[in-house]
Amino acid sequence: MKIYLIWLGIIMTVFFSCATNQTQKRTSQGLYGMIYDGDNRPVKEVKIYVDDKFAAISDIHGHFSLPSLKSGEEYRIKACKEYYEAVELALDYLDPQNVLYISIYHADQLLNQAEQALRNKEWVQTESLLSRAEDAHGDYPSIQYLRGILAFHKGEYDNALGILISLTEQEKASYLYLFIADLYQYYTGDKDRALLFLNKFLELRYDTEVDNRIRNLTGSGA
Repeated sequence: MKIYLIWLGIIMTVFFSCATNQTQKRTSQGLYGMIYDGDNRPVKEVKIYVDDKFAAISDIHGHFSLPSLKSGEEYRIKACKEYYEAVELALDYLDPQNVLYISIYHADQLLNQAEQALRNKEWVQTESLLSRAEDAHGDYPSIQYLRGILAFHKGEYDNALGILISLTEQEKASYLYLFIADLYQYYTGDKDRALLFLNKFLELRYDTEVDNRIRNLTGSGA
C-alpha cells in the first residue's frame, strides 16, 4: 500500500512504501487519511478543506476520508485546527488505495522546538519556529520572551530590551524586570535604568542579592 507522508508547514516530497496487509486496501473511490501531531499522536477535530471547500473532520483517532476525490485529478488540501499550525499541500491523486498521512504541530510543540534550537545556538531555526508558533496562535508572551532571549544571544541588546519592556506592559513579572535590569547594568551601562527595573523587581519579590545590587549602584552600601 502506498503511503504519502506530509510534514507540517512545508510541502515535502511524497514518500511511498509497500504494505502486505490486504485488510488495509481501499477499494472504494476517494482518499483515506490520518492526522498526527509532532509527537505522533492522533489529532481529532482537524478540519480538512479541498480546494478551499470544507470536506471532512478528523475523528478521535485522527482518521478522515475524502470520498469525492477522483483518481487522476490534482487537489489542494488544507488541514486546520485552533492552536495548530495549518498544513497546506498540493496532491496529485492517482490511486484510491493511497493513504494520506498529515503531520500537524501544536503551537506548544513548536515553542519547545524553538527552545531547543535556542539552546543549540541555531538562531535562524529558532526564529523560524517562533514565527510558526505565532502563526498557530501560540502563547504570545512566551513567544516574545524567547525572541528577547534570541536577540540577547545575538548581541542585539537594544532589540532585546525593546521586546522585553513591551512584554512588561502586558504582565508584571519579576523575571522580566531582572532580565531587563541585567541588560541595562551589564550590557548597556545604563545604571539608572537598571535601578528602575531592580526596584520594580523588589516591588514584586524581595531578594537580598537584588537589594545589595541596588545599594551598590546607589552608593549606599556598607
